[in-house]
Amino acid sequence: MPTLRLPLLLLPLALLAGCDGLSESDFDRQRSEVAVEARILDAQQVMAVASASPDYATSDIALVTNVQASSAILFEGQFATTSPNDIGISTHADALYRLGRFQADSVTKYSLGSHTQPFNHWQYSVQGEDASANPYSLTFISDEKAVLIRYDAPTAWLVNPSVPGDSETDFKLGELDLSAYAHGGSGGIPRAADALIADDRLYILMQRLDSDFQARQASYVAVFDLPELTEVDTHSASELMGIELPVRNAANLSYHNGTLYVAGRGNTAWGAEEGVDIRGLVAIDTSTYDAELIYDGSQVEYEGYGSFERVVIAGDQHGYFVGRAGWGNDTLYHFNPVSPEQSITAVEGLTGVSIADVKFNALTDAEAVYQNLLYVAIQPGFDTEAKGRIVVVNSLDQRQLAEINMLFNPTSIEFLSR
Repeated sequence: MPTLRLPLLLLPLALLAGCDGLSESDFDRQRSEVAVEARILDAQQVMAVASASPDYATSDIALVTNVQASSAILFEGQFATTSPNDIGISTHADALYRLGRFQADSVTKYSLGSHTQPFNHWQYSVQGEDASANPYSLTFISDEKAVLIRYDAPTAWLVNPSVPGDSETDFKLGELDLSAYAHGGSGGIPRAADALIADDRLYILMQRLDSDFQARQASYVAVFDLPELTEVDTHSASELMGIELPVRNAANLSYHNGTLYVAGRGNTAWGAEEGVDIRGLVAIDTSTYDAELIYDGSQVEYEGYGSFERVVIAGDQHGYFVGRAGWGNDTLYHFNPVSPEQSITAVEGLTGVSIADVKFNALTDAEAVYQNLLYVAIQPGFDTEAKGRIVVVNSLDQRQLAEINMLFNPTSIEFLSR
């Protein structure tokens, strides 16, 4: 779909170094208008997209708005920086949080002005006394309390994201000790990778990789009661209190109607050992904590899907997972969560591509023709001439509503209010 790029504001050239194949002028602050078939966001909503330059030397956060139903506006370059270059993002209400990951170990809070101009409230270190934190996500219990998942550390932090910019000592509220879940050869680090809150309980997913990032043990989900944050004994067969999963190297969590879904990659480490590539899609009954492997990647009928990289549930009969047959060869598949024995189908136009993220968003605006949407972050992969892009899909019939081309490659997607 056509785009019009209007440069508004120059970024300092020092921030643009190391962007292979792209000129400095490409990374001026950009405002692009994108035609859309139907509304892809609520009028008071912003889509935030973490992104990286082709050589991963520079990070950015692109912002997309959809005030006029027939066109979306893409803003790029406002957050472009070489430090940190490896980022994630989380959102809550009208706040945006940039997570400086490996070797950055920081969280930065932003709000957006009337023209999506970012306002920096604070940046705090989240390394503590650990060698590395590598923050992955913020999961919000309330405005004043959130759980910070730290992939390279034995604990998750409880933090207060509402603190002002001069209150770093009030930012950290406490810790959740997850070290009991660590693999024996991991240095006490359980590799916590995702978290969500459902039915007044916090669920934390741990990959349990060893120091070589081999998946030699089953992944687990730890469960905590809210608001006390006491761990729940799920009566696992092991000595651990959490839910033992029938997969290894679990990737993410998705919740719908009393069921927690988990995508399991299997052993994707370089030089992976045979016999430990246990992958598939898991459904957990949150009332009993029973974990069922609904798609077993080791079985012949499911081998062709590759590693199960991500799962998103968009409704009773509409689930999606990303299957990875190899690097740059991902496919988005549709399945029926209520009746998983029904046929799995590939989404047209989203096969054999490099998928970095998939998110679900339910629109509430009265003029929204399609309410239940998927947002798919696609990177160029092996196609050096291609651009990174976001494809917006109606989750009910897989109809593509928009394609938003970007200067940088998208890595993750979140949503916040204006």
